Amino acid sequence: PSSVMDKLSGFKPTVLHLGCHGETTGVHLTGGFLENERLAEALLQLNKRAGVRRIRLVVANACMSGKLALLLTGGIEFVIAHGDLPVGDAEAIKFSHTLYHLLGRGNDLLTSFMA
Repeated sequence: PSSVMDKLSGFKPTVLHLGCHGETTGVHLTGGFLENERLAEALLQLNKRAGVRRIRLVVANACMSGKLALLLTGGIEFVIAHGDLPVGDAEAIKFSHTLYHLLGRGNDLLTSFMA
């Protein structure tokens, strides 16, 4: 997770979108497989180092990302994931498009998520 955290530290995002393949135990990122516990710990530590909750929203747009979401809820204000279910690429893309389109038009997160 150090390379992921290095990149995030440089950009200082408030929203983190993980568009990747997922399993119940973790996610497949460009650098390889990363366990949910390690990723969550690293993201939560990053927020603690900032002194404020810098990352406010994590969208885990990956299959079976519910466990990751649960691990993140202790230190990330908003977490969206696909639970314990698989999600197809077309569904994931449509979900992301709708979510960000509506957020960009000034809708609140709940309205954008529920659309």
